[in-house]
Amino acid sequence: KEVEAKSLKGDVDLAVTGTRVKVRSASGKATLTGTTGEADVSTVSGSVVVEGGHFERGRFKTVSGDLVFSAGLRRGGAFDFSSHSGSITLRLPVSMPADYLVSSREGRVVNDLAAVTRERMAPAGPRRGPGRRGRARGGVDRDMIRTRPGETRVSFSTGGDSDSSRDNTAAGALSERARVVVTSFSGDVALRRK
Repeated sequence: KEVEAKSLKGDVDLAVTGTRVKVRSASGKATLTGTTGEADVSTVSGSVVVEGGHFERGRFKTVSGDLVFSAGLRRGGAFDFSSHSGSITLRLPVSMPADYLVSSREGRVVNDLAAVTRERMAPAGPRRGPGRRGRARGGVDRDMIRTRPGETRVSFSTGGDSDSSRDNTAAGALSERARVVVTSFSGDVALRRK
């Protein structure tokens, strides 16, 4: 089952269970509630809100609106969250086996999933190359990758022994982890525990 909704100025509010959901909005708010399967949601100036449900894969994008995601991720799925100037807030279970790459050029990054302190998340300055690597509280791996002045990039894994799953090249072990990419230019990014 496929559901597609488009709006120029009005809000789109969907509560459907389907294989694929596609939503496009120029200035209206896009809301998905209890949706499952795949989702492709984008707005220009409207916000994106996703609550409930479990997704196998998804792309969630807004140019200047805020993005709030509070739903489940299926194992092995690929998820992309992006905004140019709006804030991004993800509420996810820390027990979900997932690998994260989070970056913000000018906005703050707050990461409650890996329990990394704010000081370790601070922008790095002019140095390029890999940052510190270690284990954050709760046994969650994290890397801080330092790039351009003012830019913050953080990669980390949740839900299980990420070192062994990264080292194990068997397709079965790799496909069990979700891949989550979060990108913001000037908006803040908040990763919260669900």
